[in-house]
Amino acid sequence: MKDEYEDALDLSDTEELSQKYGLDTVSYLGSDGGYDWAIIKVWKHTSGKFYWAHDSGCSCSYAFEGNHFRGPDDTDLSVLEPHTFKHLEESAEGMSNEYASKQEKVEFLAEIRRAMK
Repeated sequence: MKDEYEDALDLSDTEELSQKYGLDTVSYLGSDGGYDWAIIKVWKHTSGKFYWAHDSGCSCSYAFEGNHFRGPDDTDLSVLEPHTFKHLEESAEGMSNEYASKQEKVEFLAEIRRAMK
């Protein structure tokens, strides 16, 4: 039996995301390396849509391995729009200071706001 996500894109492969799927990283907060990690990442698709996801884990997994993006209408990433920005904000502000300082959180959110204008 074929795994549902066997052909899913590795969301950490930024080159393939950009070239094959038109999805470019806008910014990220946290870290996706080390023994214990947490990350929030925002992407922009060539259609103009923004997507985001957050993930955490340990060295036995990699960021966003449970997520997929095959196109704007075939993804489990969250769509980021002005009226849903609060969810991203809450996720960033709730991230442990172990992974991102208060200043990094402020700068991350400001960068995303600028990109969405």
